[in-house]
Amino acid sequence: MSLWQRDFWAGERSGRYGPKVAFVRQRTHPHTQEATVRKLALALTIAAATTLGACQKTGEGEFQVKTPDVDVSTDTTTIKTPSVDVGTKTDTINTPVVGTTKDTLIIDRPTAGTKQTEVKVPTVDVKRP
Repeated sequence: MSLWQRDFWAGERSGRYGPKVAFVRQRTHPHTQEATVRKLALALTIAAATTLGACQKTGEGEFQVKTPDVDVSTDTTTIKTPSVDVGTKTDTINTPVVGTTKDTLIIDRPTAGTKQTEVKVPTVDVKRP
């Protein structure tokens, strides 16, 4: 088999026909989506760092935030966050009870009733500053 025939049959297997010639191959990055995601993650990280860098915690539930003025200076404002108390309380509810009772030797009569059950219910109390 000559070089030309070998190249021809190799090209047929790969979807290219004819002998190899000097074409310029265009290179494409095989992982363009991964590169896009990396760039997006980097941009979000930088945005979060600059956003959080403008805040300073002054006490429990208080933050100082630098806000821009029109004359290109910053003004410091204290923001108070609400306090949240989470707890539970016990309530009594009526739950259904379904059963059967013997009516006769062959027949079981269905019965329905209720019973009191204690359940714990979460409570949330938000106190505004």
